Amino acid sequence: MTKILIYCALISFILLLPDRIWEKIWNELNRCFTYLSYLKANNPFQKEHKNGQALLSFMPKLEAKIAMGIKTTNESIPQYKFYTSLLSDLIGFHQKRGISLRAIIPELRMNLTKDLQFESKLQSNILGGSLQFL
Repeated sequence: MTKILIYCALISFILLLPDRIWEKIWNELNRCFTYLSYLKANNPFQKEHKNGQALLSFMPKLEAKIAMGIKTTNESIPQYKFYTSLLSDLIGFHQKRGISLRAIIPELRMNLTKDLQFESKLQSNILGGSLQFL
């Protein structure tokens, strides 16, 4: 019985709070949400992950160009870690020496996929740890 009375008293206390307090709470929540969206937009891990996804989507196009004999330039390769320099070196060797990239690019794409999965797992662990700390 006392639990019900305490519960009713708490609800009536919350409902009888002045409107100014609710407005202040609402403004603070909006400010927190805008700050969190700003942090999400400027997250360096997220930008790096997008660059990796762009490189991953670029690889099938590169394979198709190589199969058709179209020359590719190093300027069109998206930047992601060491994969960009490795891929540009491989393209240079392909153009100069004529080495085949048919077996190399799928292996590189598989390793890039594993790296992106590791990065996303690491990012989720960092976020989870931060939320647990808070």
